[in-house]
Amino acid sequence: MYRAALDGSPEMLAELPKRFSTPAARRRAVEGDAKGHVLATFPQALLESPEGRELCRLAVERDLTGEALGHVPRKMLRGSYGRALCEAAVAATPKAIRYVPKLYLSKAMTVSAVERDAMAIQWLPGVLISKDLARRAVEGTRSERTYTKPDGSEGSYTADDWPIAHVPGNKISRQMAERSLELAPRSIKAVPARFLSEEVCLAAVAADPRAYGNVPEPFKSVRTIVDAAVRADPRNAAEFPLPGFKAPEIVNFRTDDSYYKAKATYKKKRAAFEAKLLAEARAKRDVL
Repeated sequence: MYRAALDGSPEMLAELPKRFSTPAARRRAVEGDAKGHVLATFPQALLESPEGRELCRLAVERDLTGEALGHVPRKMLRGSYGRALCEAAVAATPKAIRYVPKLYLSKAMTVSAVERDAMAIQWLPGVLISKDLARRAVEGTRSERTYTKPDGSEGSYTADDWPIAHVPGNKISRQMAERSLELAPRSIKAVPARFLSEEVCLAAVAADPRAYGNVPEPFKSVRTIVDAAVRADPRNAAEFPLPGFKAPEIVNFRTDDSYYKAKATYKKKRAAFEAKLLAEARAKRDVL
């Protein structure tokens, strides 16, 4: 009976009567755990035993989330055993690098992790991020991730994987900024201001109208950029700066119906904002 429970949810081992927590049951739970959470249900004394050391090895090798290594007691991540465990964890999934002690973060390990998952760079200390590593990470920029549906077909969803957001500013070159924008225009939010211009922002909005929402000030209020954003997608009107930001008047396109849609959206959002301010003012007055 317990085997069926463990096959469906390995974490259930902690809920079963102690008599069912045998070495075989614990191994079965670890081998069926792809989320790396089962180790968290074991007492530290068990993990530090010979059996526990083997369970830790099995857990990090089967983990797909990188969390298993985070449940290994820190003092076990020392010496040759700890180094081997960290290497096995990162080999299984780049996400595990977030729990690797800085001492074991070799160039080979960091490069391997970033090449397989560019966003792994977010867990690396800035001092270990070289310009070459940053360049490799930026090449992994993407705005969507794919997944396999139950019926076997592929689907996608917005991911916003922008490695450039986690690269120290002094390691970012103009070429990296341009490449990031080429692969994901919405990453303009993470591009250093020194690489931005009206032309760069216009190009990003032209490539992906949704990028307008991430365009920083003062470019977000530039008339030509507002004009281009609303022409590309009237829904961008909802991204106009709200009252108090010195927003320019919406451009009247005259011959383009998108103007009227944009104006209606903007007025609706402005009315909601003002209603909220009024409600807050009344609430404050009632308290006083």
